[in-house]
Amino acid sequence: MNYQVIYLNSKSPEFGTGVFEGCKENIHIYGPLSFEGKFNGKEVILASYRAGRYSYAYFNSSNGNMFVYGFGLTYDIKSSNDQPWREHHNNTLSLKFTYGMQSIGSHCFEGCTSLSSIELPNSIESIGSQAFFNCSSLTSITLPKSLTSIRSWMFADCSSLTNINIPNGITNIKEYAFEGCKSLEYVEWPGTIITTNKKIFKGKEIITYNVFW
Repeated sequence: MNYQVIYLNSKSPEFGTGVFEGCKENIHIYGPLSFEGKFNGKEVILASYRAGRYSYAYFNSSNGNMFVYGFGLTYDIKSSNDQPWREHHNNTLSLKFTYGMQSIGSHCFEGCTSLSSIELPNSIESIGSQAFFNCSSLTSITLPKSLTSIRSWMFADCSSLTNINIPNGITNIKEYAFEGCKSLEYVEWPGTIITTNKKIFKGKEIITYNVFW
């Protein structure tokens, strides 16, 4: 089969375990339903979760990708234990948001220790505190130009993070934003930053900065 995108709505029928057998492994299934079955002989879980009022998060176990689709805000979460996708918490390797998503809630992806790649569109205006706390496999991050502030503990304990590009729209960085980022070596630092806190890099003494305007 050549289908790459399938949308399942609330009226879609129940599927047998082999219904998508032979489809490409990079198939994307969207909608409020989930599926467990086989793709090319491999057991695959395609899980769907409500991420916000107008958005869903989709996890594909064949490649470890989580894809957040929709627009507007994702919910704030009290702690990592309350994440809707908690069962795939440690199996998520990459994370992508579609253009139109505007906000990532607090604690949304805290503790996703296998997460190594994050793609954020330039529609993201706000990221909650501790959103990516202890994503210990993350090595680099490029923040969207639409972002204006970096919240407390946003990337704290991302122990593999070696470099970060902070866009020139950022004017404020809260305390402990990069605390415990012990591998951090290089920061692109915009001259537009007005307010910072001396504790933002707590636990890391030597960092090379490139200040730009």
